[in-house]
Amino acid sequence: TQQHIALREDAMRSPIIMKLEAARIAKCYDALEARLSTPLENRDYLLTSGFSAADISVGQAVYMARHFVKLDDHPSVAAWYERITERDSFEQALPEEGRLYAQDFYAPWPVE
Repeated sequence: TQQHIALREDAMRSPIIMKLEAARIAKCYDALEARLSTPLENRDYLLTSGFSAADISVGQAVYMARHFVKLDDHPSVAAWYERITERDSFEQALPEEGRLYAQDFYAPWPVE
């Protein structure tokens, strides 16, 4: 979202939009959790055939989203993310340290 992409100063961000976007990201995590933790299909990657472009694409989205919504409530997603980030190709594709995000986590609105 524009609120996340621009990473505006606190006074410029809309607390309502930030909270709505955090809820939207959490819903996406819920869908991934359901996909990865289905009892009959308990899997290591998004497709039953193994690691694929789907993991790369969704992994990049989770890489960015986890700066705004933590994976704590989604253990299967967290385990999957750890698996894909251990791959050399994923590590090589990451931006240089500090070029994209200045910190590890951005709360939906500053907590005082």
